[in-house]
Order: sequence, then C-alpha cells, then structure tokens
Amino acid sequence: MRVHLTGSDPKNDQVMGYIIAKLKGNLGRTKLFKLTYLGDLFSRMVRARPITSFEYKLFPKGPMDNCMYDSIHSLKHNGHVEELFHEEWEGYSYSVKKNVETNLISDEEKFILDQVIAACGNMPLDYLLDEVVYKTEPVSKAKEARKTDVAIDMDCVNNKLNPHSAFDFSTYVQSTKDIERDQRLSLSDLLNAL
Repeated sequence: MRVHLTGSDPKNDQVMGYIIAKLKGNLGRTKLFKLTYLGDLFSRMVRARPITSFEYKLFPKGPMDNCMYDSIHSLKHNGHVEELFHEEWEGYSYSVKKNVETNLISDEEKFILDQVIAACGNMPLDYLLDEVVYKTEPVSKAKEARKTDVAIDMDCVNNKLNPHSAFDFSTYVQSTKDIERDQRLSLSDLLNAL
C-alpha cells in the first residue's frame, strides 16, 4: 500500500535518510533519487523484491517516483535533513541534521544499499546517469517503448543475479558480516545453509 497518513511511507523515508547519512551530506536530489532506484534494482536482482514501495516512471533525468518528494518533505519536516538550493547548478542538496531511525530497513537491505553507495555514491552525476542508470534494463526498455506515463517494468530484472534461486542472499550477507567481525562461518555450516 502506498498511501500513508503522513503522506510518505516511513520505510521509504528511512531508506532515503540512510543514503543521505552514508554519503555524509551534500548529496544532490537527482543523485539521491537515482541511488534509491539502484538500491531497488539491485535488491530485485538478488531477492526479486524492492527495498522501497516506490513505483518508478521514466522522467527526463531518469527513473523516479513523485512520492520521493513526500519522503524528502517528511525528512525535512521531522528535522532529519537540511535542504539547500544551489543557484550555480539550479538544484537541491541534502545533509543530515539528526540521525534517521533505520529500524524498518533489514540488514540485507542495508547491505544492498551499502554496495550501491560504495559503487555509485561518489560518481559524477552525468556519469551515473549516462553510464549506469540509463543503461539499466528497466530504463532501456522504457526508453525503447517511449513509456513515460506508466510505471516502468522493474520485474524484468527479478533474480537476474540469482536465476535458479540456488544462492541464498541472506547467508551471503551474514557470512560477509561474520568475516568483517572475523567470525568465519565453517564450511559445514555454509554447505548446510545451501
């Protein structure tokens, strides 16, 4: 369900706040929206479901959902982020004013967002748009079909990185966290999880 009394989905707010916090502010609106899209895209590729409830449509600067503005408004209204307008590039940027709760975002989802942020968070916007976002399958298909008035087909990438569901993404995320904490999973435990 997409309609909420506050005008935004609390989990969507948390996801956008999480991205802003991870990039330590000075994050432009377009890049924020595209990183959110890429998080949902990657999540679908490994788990066959998005992180957020956004329904993306193709706009001149790539995929987005107008409900993203509701999440920004909610984050500003609740004092979590500061929005600044920059005349030199005629756009907005966001920085964290106070921590955003992330209890609605699972560890798997944070892992996915962290991978997207690490890979794309510091890319120049033009490069991110031209070489990453516009080349994703859902955007390419929408551009070919010239569909700008309907939701783009995000289902087309479901399980692309896990075509036979043989890969347990939850086990992978837990193993990665264990390795970071130097608590490796034994081979027998890993095989049993598969």
